[in-house]
Formats: sequence, structure tokens, C-alpha cells
Amino acid sequence: MSKPSALKRLNHYRIHKTRQLRNFIQLAWYRAAYERKRPRLPISELPQCHSIGLMMLGTGIGDAIVVSGFISALRHAGRAVHCICCPKTAQILEGMIANDGIHILPEKPSRAEVLALQLDFDVVMLIADPDKHIGRDIRVLTAIKHRYAVGFNHKDLRFFDLSIPRDEQGCHWMDRLKDGAQHLGVTIDDYRYELHFSPECLKEVDALVADLGSDFVLFNPVASDKFRTLSPAVVRSTIDYLTQNCKQRLVVFNVTDPELVAAYPQVVFSPFAQLDRCLALVGRCACLITVDTSFVHAGRFFDVPQIAIYNNRLSFGRYDNNVQWGPGYAKALQVFSLDHDHTETGDDLRNLPFEVLKQAMEQYPALH
Repeated sequence: MSKPSALKRLNHYRIHKTRQLRNFIQLAWYRAAYERKRPRLPISELPQCHSIGLMMLGTGIGDAIVVSGFISALRHAGRAVHCICCPKTAQILEGMIANDGIHILPEKPSRAEVLALQLDFDVVMLIADPDKHIGRDIRVLTAIKHRYAVGFNHKDLRFFDLSIPRDEQGCHWMDRLKDGAQHLGVTIDDYRYELHFSPECLKEVDALVADLGSDFVLFNPVASDKFRTLSPAVVRSTIDYLTQNCKQRLVVFNVTDPELVAAYPQVVFSPFAQLDRCLALVGRCACLITVDTSFVHAGRFFDVPQIAIYNNRLSFGRYDNNVQWGPGYAKALQVFSLDHDHTETGDDLRNLPFEVLKQAMEQYPALH
């Protein structure tokens, strides 16, 4: 892949430096106006704290499934866990992940919007590394009443009573969460995701499975961002391969092209619009093929065989996302893009040759 032009590199540098300056000014103001007034308490009392406010503003659906194990472990240890999130994440927290309260904010909340929620916790924990959204995160943090603020890898300790140092190279995100729980006085020996589905949801899924039969393949070629979405040509080739070489019925999510749908009357396209129905269906399939980590992590929860397609992106610009947010269990086979651009966006999966996916499907026992 060609390198960015000098003009593009200069523009990226300008954006980066402008953001740094803006965050520096914002944080100086938040420190002077709000944080310096907060009393600092002995950190030794942190494990005795009861209420935890978990900041999840940048957390996606798949991320929330991984975090569900952390929330579950804390609640089973007697802690009350409240989730501060955006509307997108709230749809999985409401009903599917047990918690003690959901507090919804827009993607870029004002201080007044946070204050209006009147939040008050023993501990506020920010589980993400400091990044370009640090100004937003500190604005939210300083608008929440709290005894302790806990974060990870923050060199700027003006706002944090504890910043847990983590080198995430070669680590799954659950390792960070287990470490965070340990500092809160909770040991997690067996980290397990926890999802719940309503009787109405399961009834609809059961009805579809009764029609499909118990042996079907679920294919999801579309992710929340374009760089992790397969090309139309690869989608068509994959459907061709599965319908011609596998005995199982095929269900395809998130493909709405009328021409493509009409070409495969034997395939079930997007049977559900609701997130809980889609995730519950993952637990009934014989094999899952997906680019989206929401389905990847649901696959781990249900322990189903899957082929998970990853694009070599760098989480926080430096951690190997293939590992940090990988499926992480024996029944999952990971397939990787070929470009290895080493960027936060990752390779463009629309450039992935079908032969890479075909080779994985040919060798995967659950498809034959």
C-alpha cells in the first residue's frame, strides 16, 4: 500500500498538535476549576468501596460483551456497578448485561449534561487508555461526584487517585479488567462473559431455528466501520462457496442489496432487526463467520465454532487488536488481512482476496 503524501502527513501532524494543545488547555481548566477542590483519600481504602461508576463512552457492542465479565464479577462480589455510556452501548446493557444502573450521555457530552444526571459513586473507573478523547473523558469525570478516580496508563495524575500501569502487548482486554478488579479488591480466577436474553427473544429465535434446522451457518460480512467490512465481490463468492459446498442452511446478516438477496432464494437474509435476537441466534449456529467483534465475542460466550476475520489494526495506536480484542478460545479460527499497514484504522478488509477466506473455510471442520 502506498505511503501517505507529504501533504497528508503534514495535515495529520497539524491535527495531532492542535488536538494536543486543545486538550492541554481543557485539562488545565478542569484542574483549576474543579479537581483541585476534591479531597484525596487514602488509596488503601479503595478495596472497601461499594459503588463503581464505569465510564464506557467509547465502548462498542463487542467491547461491552467483554466488559460484561468484569461487571458480573464485581456484582457477584457485592459491588454495585453503574455504567456511563452512549445510546449505542445502552442497547446491550439494557436487558442483556446485568448492572445496577445505566446513565446515558451523548458522544460529546457537555458538563451541564453530565451534572444533570447527579451521579455520585465511591469509585469512577475509566478502563480505556488516554487517547484523543481525554478532554471529553476528564470533562465527564470532573462532573461526577466521586471519592476515587481509577484509570490505566495515565501519566497525568492530576485527576486520578490510581493509574494502573499496563503493557498490553500480547494481552487480551480481559487481562486488563482482571487487573482492575484486583485493585478494587475482587479476584477473577475464571473470566466469563455474561449475557441474558428475554423469554420473548428466545421464543422468536427458537421459532426461526425450528424452521432452519439445528445445523446452520451464520455469516456476517459487515462491521460498524467500512475498513472492517468485506467487499461485495467477496461476500458473493463466500455465499457461493457456502451454498455449493456445505450441507448446512445459510443465514446472512447485514446484507440488504436487493439483487444479491434475490439471487439466493435458499439463503435467509437478516431475519432479525433487534440486537438481542441476532446475538441469541449466534448461540444456535453450527458455525459463525464474521468480521464484527460483536458476533466474535457472542461466539465466545456461546462457545460456538467460528472463523473470525481481523484487519491488523492497532488499538490505541500501539496494541495488536488481533490479540487484544481477539476471540481467545479454542473453537475460533482467526483470519487476517494481508496489508499489515500498522495503523489505528487497520487494513481495508474490502481488499481482502477471497482465496484467504476460502482457504480457512476449506480447512474448518464445522463447515463440512
